[in-house]
Amino acid sequence: MDIAARLDSLRQDAPGCAMIAFGDISTGLILCSSSDRKPPQERLDRLCRTAQELLNGAAGASAEIALDRAPGSGIDAAIAFNGDMVEVFLRSPAVATDALCCICAADMDVESLIERARDSLGAIGGQDGSKGGAGEEACGK
Repeated sequence: MDIAARLDSLRQDAPGCAMIAFGDISTGLILCSSSDRKPPQERLDRLCRTAQELLNGAAGASAEIALDRAPGSGIDAAIAFNGDMVEVFLRSPAVATDALCCICAADMDVESLIERARDSLGAIGGQDGSKGGAGEEACGK
């Protein structure tokens, strides 16, 4: 199953999930996304910048301190509340620069989404066998 199909399947299995995007947080690029309507590129860019900040940036570093983790150990998940929506950011366990960004209704089962999204990220990370992540060519779009 290609990345686009995995994202579509994950979103369809998560009622209340408006968009799921797969990106490379080292470059700040969303490589694939799944939503009912194609989001503007600016929205995807902002989503990836938020993932960068929460997982790799100063916010991530502050979370490491607050959680008493070793500096540079990384944050693998972050949740941001934005009005009536919740944004979930997950780092891939297989490729540290790959991440999923999910935008969902605030009343959805976030814990269940995170569990399913981690499984999807693990599968995506091994898709092309390279150390650099799944990449745009595996998106299927």
